[in-house]
Amino acid sequence: MRRRCSRRPEVAARIRTAKLIIVPHGVLHYVPFCALGSADAPLLDRYDLRILPSATVLAFLKPAKPIESALILGNPDLDNPALDLPFAQEEGLALARILPHPSLRLRKEATAEQLQGGHYGIIHLAAHGSFDERRPLDSALFLASTPRTQGTLKVSDLYRLDLDADLVTLSACETAPPRSWRS
Repeated sequence: MRRRCSRRPEVAARIRTAKLIIVPHGVLHYVPFCALGSADAPLLDRYDLRILPSATVLAFLKPAKPIESALILGNPDLDNPALDLPFAQEEGLALARILPHPSLRLRKEATAEQLQGGHYGIIHLAAHGSFDERRPLDSALFLASTPRTQGTLKVSDLYRLDLDADLVTLSACETAPPRSWRS
């Protein structure tokens, strides 16, 4: 005689909280938990989701503080229309709509000088970037130039900056201008 298993409800149906913390173990670190879910919606749409590398990090986490302001640099003008990043500009505009007290700097205003001074909860840069595997400190972001700056912000320059921010996001890929254009 064949035994029938009773159907059990999915795990998500048993979760009774809006906040979900997942602490994967071993190969489970490779599972894209944010994308998992039912046909209705992924977990990310249904929960305030956090993934931790281990439970011991909880002892080191600080309580979140509210974001008071944001500096957003997007689609820097590199004096060549072929290098424009219209989606980086849209990214900056979209962030400015949802972040509190945004300071949005696009095109010619998206300069390294904007990073000097001031406290921002968030600094977001959407620009061209390059990676130099032989000299990683020469890897760079390309921002708009000014009479005082060339517009190339190298990793080595970042060590000299005093970025007073809780979160700095660099949104770039290696889509830099040709080597002959760079310094």
